[in-house]
Amino acid sequence: FGLRECFVMGQVTKPGAVELNPLHQVSALQAIGLAGGLNNDANSTGAMVLRDDPTRPGFKISLPIPYTIEAVQSGADIILIPGDVVVVPRLDRAYVMGQVTKPGAVDLPSGAGVTVSKAVSLAGGFTRFANESNVQLVRVGAPAKAVDVQAILAGKECAEDPLVRPGDTLFVPASRF
Repeated sequence: FGLRECFVMGQVTKPGAVELNPLHQVSALQAIGLAGGLNNDANSTGAMVLRDDPTRPGFKISLPIPYTIEAVQSGADIILIPGDVVVVPRLDRAYVMGQVTKPGAVDLPSGAGVTVSKAVSLAGGFTRFANESNVQLVRVGAPAKAVDVQAILAGKECAEDPLVRPGDTLFVPASRF
């Protein structure tokens, strides 16, 4: 009865091999715990187990890890087998620059749409010199788009609050007066 191993990679404290004992099952969430737990920028809802596909040698199948209290309590967690790789990705990020309280990277949790107004809020909100009606959404491969966050916050029906994508940059310019 030799010990075999699986691997935990990505945004955990101690990525690497986790020993599996054939007499004691280890789940994906337990393996993450054995690897020191999640880092602050881990995307827990995007975590998955990569397992050899028995129907196609050399290929892997992806099994999403059910990362909710209900899923864990119901026993829906994935029991690991030797050779499995638990992958915990980094949260996707966008950047908010200019006239906001805390300029810099903003985490974009997967599955939870973050809009321009929400991203500004996550960056601490506007400074008193911000031009709230001319926030620039800069996306690779597309022209910059002006977003009127002032109108969005005022509840105007015609105001569009687009979703922010990973890699986007929001620039909040200073008002002239």
